[in-house]
Amino acid sequence: MNSDRNAWVKLFSFIALMLAALLLLVNGVLPKIGIDVEGTLFNVLGLVKDLALLLGVAIGAYSFVVGLSKHKKGWMITYWIAVIIYVLGAVLYLF
Repeated sequence: MNSDRNAWVKLFSFIALMLAALLLLVNGVLPKIGIDVEGTLFNVLGLVKDLALLLGVAIGAYSFVVGLSKHKKGWMITYWIAVIIYVLGAVLYLF
């Protein structure tokens, strides 16, 4: 089970890294040569990147929070609040 979780973390981290690199390059280079990058495709790629980043980080963070011995409930609540804020920010473009 733990190796399956690690495989998912690695996959989501890889997807987030590749999309982040691609979007940084595209958003940095294409506007300078007059190509508009404000389309739906780039918004969807950005959302996929943000959600892959969340999954890659959240799985590892969850393992950390579960392992805490003191104040476990407070850390778990804080974890879930952070996950919800991140998802809302990514999906609704709040940040």
